[in-house]
Amino acid sequence: MRNFQSIALGLVGAAAVAAASDVHDLKKDTFNDFIKSHDLVLAEFFAPWCGHCKALAPEYEEAATTLKEKDIPLVKVDCTEEVELCKDYGVEGYPTVKVFRGPDNITPYAGHVCTLESRLMDWLSIVSYMTKQLLPAVSVLTKDTLEDFKTADKVVLVAYFDADDKSSNTTFTEIAEGLRDTFLFGATNDAALAKAEGVKQPAIVLYKAFDEGKNTFTEKFDKAAIEKFAKTASVPLVGEVGPETYAGYMAVGRSSDMAFHSSKADHLNHRLASLWPTSSPRHPKSAPNSPSPSRTLPKNTREPSTSPPSMQRRTALMPVT
Repeated sequence: MRNFQSIALGLVGAAAVAAASDVHDLKKDTFNDFIKSHDLVLAEFFAPWCGHCKALAPEYEEAATTLKEKDIPLVKVDCTEEVELCKDYGVEGYPTVKVFRGPDNITPYAGHVCTLESRLMDWLSIVSYMTKQLLPAVSVLTKDTLEDFKTADKVVLVAYFDADDKSSNTTFTEIAEGLRDTFLFGATNDAALAKAEGVKQPAIVLYKAFDEGKNTFTEKFDKAAIEKFAKTASVPLVGEVGPETYAGYMAVGRSSDMAFHSSKADHLNHRLASLWPTSSPRHPKSAPNSPSPSRTLPKNTREPSTSPPSMQRRTALMPVT
């Protein structure tokens, strides 16, 4: 009898947890009405047996709870039950994640969804991406909103230019439209704010939650130059290299500074090795004529390789369409 009561209580508890979910479980007869009644929705089309879907589930739930405060609902559709609905939206793999701005404005989710190892950043990435979708390409900032905007995301760019400077305004807006999925952009024409930040209009300050905290662009407002500045300054000088960060380091030409690791135990050592290369004065090479200790290797044994270990992070990226 006691065992039966325990099982019953467990089922009630599980039902309560499911009922408390902030992810909306939609069906064919509820999906369209829900999409029409919200300006911005993130939808996951999944299958219960999908391993990547299971890995994403707790992160998706955490993101849903956080984004609920911003009135950005997250929904899910079980494609094993709603076959026709998933077919209507071109679902071919799991999970498929899409951004809805009404029933006729649908775009693929272009952010990083989930890895099996670094789960903490996954839900934060979803929150960051959807927050960018909610905001305009360029947020107009004032003395009352600037400070909060600086820390609204890991990296934000704020332009300081005069209200009559139409050229700088146009260039910055064009850049923001192209990179809005990657960065938050804000602008102000308040000369007092520019002075308080220690810059002369026109200028751009990239605020970031790592390294020195910010970088400043004071050159001519040229689209290519600003895009290069943003992509370079937004990459940490020292950071963990994995599938989700490798492209960023390569894009800014820091491949010589990268350290790959085969386990978390030697992670720090390889980071330091990338900062102290063997040619560094603090880590001098051995003198050309200095003798090296001799050793005899067993027959048919290769000399151990001195090259850095290959990237062996067993991180499975989820296919997102």
